[in-house]
Amino acid sequence: MALRLGLTSFGGPIAHLGYFERTYVRERQWLTPDEYGGLVALCQMVPGPASSQVSYLIGLRRAGWSGAVAEGNVKPAHAANAPPQPARRNPIK
Repeated sequence: MALRLGLTSFGGPIAHLGYFERTYVRERQWLTPDEYGGLVALCQMVPGPASSQVSYLIGLRRAGWSGAVAEGNVKPAHAANAPPQPARRNPIK
């Protein structure tokens, strides 16, 4: 599930929260709307993008620590990044 979201969701953290709500609350019914709202409220109080923390907590709740690692490491930003390029020498000296 996280891989599909990682490959198809684009936008900032607030947009990702909308994708998560649609997928995990309405389609999969892994969380109730109140549970999801509580996770989002909690995650907005800690530093960093709320979507990252919400995805970790959904994974933790669904499949324990392995789920948290799997869910939290497949994000839209990760899927959109290009592979690293080899270092180039500076042509200007």
